[in-house]
Amino acid sequence: IGEQDAAMVVSAPFGQPSSVIIAMTVQLMLSVLLFFLVVEPLKKRIHSPSVMMVGFTAVYVAVLGPASLITFQADSEQTLAKGVMLGVLHAPMLLALLLIFRARFVQYLLADVPLRNMFGKTRGDLEGIIADQSKQIRKREDQYQSLVEGQFNLICRFSPDSRLRFVNGAFRRFFSHRSQSPVGRRLTDFLPPDDRDGFRTYLGRFSPDNPIQQYEMDTVGSKGQRRCHLWTTQAFFDVKGRVDYFQAVATDITDRKLLEEHFRQAQKMEAVGNLTGGIAHDFNNILGIIVGNLELMKNLPGTSQTLHEHIDAALSSANRGTVITKKLLRFSRNHPGGESLVSVNSVIRELYHLIEKSLTVSIDIRLTLEPDLWQCRVDAGDLEDAILNLTLNARDAMSGSGALLIKTENCSPERCEKTPAAGRSGSFVLLTISDNGQGMSDDVVKKAFDPFFTTKDSGQGSGLGLSMVYGFVHRSGGHIDIQSELGLGTTIRIYLPRADIGQEAPAPVPVPATLKGLHGRETVPVVDDEHSLLRIASSFLRQLGYRVLTASDGRSALRLLERKDGIDVLFTDIVMPGGINGYELARRALKLNPTLRIIVASGYRQKLRHASALDNPELRQALGQVLEKPYTQHQLGKAIRDALSKRTSAVS
Repeated sequence: IGEQDAAMVVSAPFGQPSSVIIAMTVQLMLSVLLFFLVVEPLKKRIHSPSVMMVGFTAVYVAVLGPASLITFQADSEQTLAKGVMLGVLHAPMLLALLLIFRARFVQYLLADVPLRNMFGKTRGDLEGIIADQSKQIRKREDQYQSLVEGQFNLICRFSPDSRLRFVNGAFRRFFSHRSQSPVGRRLTDFLPPDDRDGFRTYLGRFSPDNPIQQYEMDTVGSKGQRRCHLWTTQAFFDVKGRVDYFQAVATDITDRKLLEEHFRQAQKMEAVGNLTGGIAHDFNNILGIIVGNLELMKNLPGTSQTLHEHIDAALSSANRGTVITKKLLRFSRNHPGGESLVSVNSVIRELYHLIEKSLTVSIDIRLTLEPDLWQCRVDAGDLEDAILNLTLNARDAMSGSGALLIKTENCSPERCEKTPAAGRSGSFVLLTISDNGQGMSDDVVKKAFDPFFTTKDSGQGSGLGLSMVYGFVHRSGGHIDIQSELGLGTTIRIYLPRADIGQEAPAPVPVPATLKGLHGRETVPVVDDEHSLLRIASSFLRQLGYRVLTASDGRSALRLLERKDGIDVLFTDIVMPGGINGYELARRALKLNPTLRIIVASGYRQKLRHASALDNPELRQALGQVLEKPYTQHQLGKAIRDALSKRTSAVS
């Protein structure tokens, strides 16, 4: 291009101000159009910004050459044409300058050109930085996805009208089949109908000041499984304070609720047991007075045969009351008592004829007993009562006809991991009693072990049967489970711990209850706060020839022991008022007479015995038999003779 032509091109825009304004306007508009119509498409196809710059330079040279050959007149008619022409011709160069000198376009266009700072040092490869940031973003997205999808908790996001926008894998697996997606459906569609209104009310409680809340609710899965979930929900609000969407995490707390229910049941049974123990203690005192007076009447000289028969009938009824109170005491204890090695199969076989007579002929009894069943260490009487209670309940549930299955089997630790006894380690003997009767609803099953709860008509049940079964199983270290469905029947499983078989002492041989060999002439203080029982015990011993001293409390008994010599045996009640119970009295009495033998009696064996007696070696050695009220003259006389014989052997 010649110098004159160049001067024309350069000076022409400045010769006519109106032409310059028109040219600049056209250049700007055309540059913007070129950017969106040419640069953007080219950048997607040409990944090298350097090539694009060379191309724009070539375009400029190509259009600038013809422009140098055009001569414009300065008259007003050519001003518009001159401005438009200049604007069109110079637009590519303006676009190139904008792309070079504007920072945002430089970063956009020259992503592969290392930028340098004012000292000439490289600041980094923008394209590499962008790629690295993209990798970090994808990595974080993958971590977030893995975290959400790997959860056992149900996670979802839903709109204010409960329409689901997002759910994780656990939510999909629980609420829908693999071929169906819950997204787009309402969350309330997956909830039990009875709980939908409550859930909607729960969603209405959120506010910007209270955006996070929790709600417990039963949910039913796609396979019909019913679980209890704790929903922790957070509400997100827009600038106007309206709910934009909710995010919720539902945690399965079914097992925790079951444990809490079992804990509440255990607490309830413990409270009832303590109450029962106190009542049984008082009732045993009453029975002791009745039984004692009847025995004294029977031993009176000149008693007719007819009177003897009446006394025996009264004693028989009183003894039945004694058996009932002992069962109540076993129910109230938190630890087993009177346990021994027991074969559950043997107990069932011995009870079979009694069960058969107790049920109607229309009930088919089926026994499925494990041949090599392990043994348990339980109270055999409690086990018999439990089996009878459960079979009679089954009879009532079947309304006179049906099938009763009694089954025993060994439950190894591996198998017990999948049972309700999974929380207890070790092996168990599993006793199953199943019927095909009317069954129970879920609400009835939850209350089945509650004391005095019954579904029978008034006068047909006390409501204590299953409570006593529960108490026996709990004392034995086992577990009991009920499965029932209305119209199909009930299955009760009892898990009893397998016994560690060692050297078992032979069972005592029963002896006739005669008074022969029970007489003596020793001095025996008798201590009891119940005046009637004190009189009966004194009469028992006096008839056997003993010299008897009486006291109504611990302090009076200590004064007796301080004044009297030649006392060989002390017989005292355990539970007494005044701050000195039977064990404390025994401890103080041993300080006065180290060779003294002590017999205690109570209608309620408390933990006090273990706390006071077993921790004291001297007291443990001095203690003889513990008599349970009501006791007979034979039992008291034998306990006195046994204690005296041990004292004689210890002194010699």
